[in-house]
Amino acid sequence: MATGRKYTALIWFLDVFLLLISTALIYLGTSLIVFYNIDRLDFETSWYSAVPYFMICTGIANFLTALYGFAASSAEKRMHLISHAVILLILFVVQIVAIFAALELRSDINNDTVENTNMFDAMVNYERDEVVKERWDTLHRQYHCCGGINYNVGYMIWTNVPPQYANSVPDSCCLHVAKGCGRNILLNHEVASEKIFVHGCYTMMADKLDNEVVPLCLGYTGVGTIIALIQILIAVLALSRSASIKRKHKYADSSKSIHGSYDGLHLSPSTPRSERTRLNPVSIPQPTFISTKSSDATVL
Repeated sequence: MATGRKYTALIWFLDVFLLLISTALIYLGTSLIVFYNIDRLDFETSWYSAVPYFMICTGIANFLTALYGFAASSAEKRMHLISHAVILLILFVVQIVAIFAALELRSDINNDTVENTNMFDAMVNYERDEVVKERWDTLHRQYHCCGGINYNVGYMIWTNVPPQYANSVPDSCCLHVAKGCGRNILLNHEVASEKIFVHGCYTMMADKLDNEVVPLCLGYTGVGTIIALIQILIAVLALSRSASIKRKHKYADSSKSIHGSYDGLHLSPSTPRSERTRLNPVSIPQPTFISTKSSDATVL
């Protein structure tokens, strides 16, 4: 019983720790989307959108699994403990994938792989695709930018988007947004530089990506590694607790069987053999002799 309580206490302690870290992961992934908008850069590589959602999904999954762990360890049911361990092992694999995804995103940011050609491909459907439009409008407003790469001339990439933006930019590029404020504004570049944001969006994001997002990715790899280790530890403890419960039940069944054989005499398995023989003389074989005067067996 003492060993079982130790297993349960350790599982509870690690589940509490997993619960807290999972909450931090959910906040971290949400921050990358809400405050940094890095998911808007998925036109370059899918890691920009995959990593934050990996963080959020693994955080939620670990949070729910930790809650289930409290119930499983308290109920002390083998089936619940085994299922808890299996879920944790699956999440362990997912966590390793998420760690490598964060490292890949960090590598992409450090290598500065974004190119104007990729941005141009993403801009072509600005007017036809509401998702693309919303993505660029959000970047323009959030980072006070317009278009792709480079300072001062980032907005010029819009001149290559046929046909509606030959001399125009989206209204979200304007310093003071109003309907039609970006139309034909590039006919006079001096006027344009006073009324619209001129720096490319990726250029404006680069400092935040290098100074804030990259450290967050590194931090996530460290925290993710700790989570993976905790998942393995809890899984091992849950399986060990399940095994101890099985042994306990097996011993109880065996003990019950032994006790049942002495119920009539109210004897316990620990009663000395000599005492059991004294209390149960019927069990002692009686000598039998054959009388020479009679064919009947006489018991002396």
